[in-house]
Amino acid sequence: DSASNRVFNVTSTANVTIRNMKIRHGKTSSSGAGIYIQPASVATCGFTIDSCEIVDNISNVAANYTAGGGGIFASYSDNASTSVTVTLLNCTISGNSTSSRGGGVFFCRGGSNGSLTSVIRNCTISGNTASGTDGQTGGGIAIHNHGATVTNSTIVGHTSTNASGGGGGIGQRYGTLTLTST
Repeated sequence: DSASNRVFNVTSTANVTIRNMKIRHGKTSSSGAGIYIQPASVATCGFTIDSCEIVDNISNVAANYTAGGGGIFASYSDNASTSVTVTLLNCTISGNSTSSRGGGVFFCRGGSNGSLTSVIRNCTISGNTASGTDGQTGGGIAIHNHGATVTNSTIVGHTSTNASGGGGGIGQRYGTLTLTST
């Protein structure tokens, strides 16, 4: 099937919560087949994904360091006044794939201005695949150019086909990663 459809395309500058949903079978030739988050303008906003299953989504995007996220892609526009927080709570993220970074999840700081805060808590992230060729691909989670916190979560059984070492479970490029009880 050559159809291309994201399940959620979130460009709002409001606070958004997605709760108790199964998000599956998204397919796109861009980033974020399951959930795509990128506020369209200057904003301070928060996105919470709570008690959801994000499974079997495919992002067939050209490999580069700011593209990917089979299950979830989160970023923001390059603006000094933009502050975005993305929180994943009690989620299962499994069986997603991308031809770039972050088979399950890709958090990408959108530029040198603004901020992106990423929190993953009480989640199971398993069996995702990233086949990018540009380093730090992250089969389960890819983090580019910002900090992230992962707490009380399971990250297991991922594949990163990057020959230069892409991080099967987590691939990170710049920023701080904090892992607690994970």
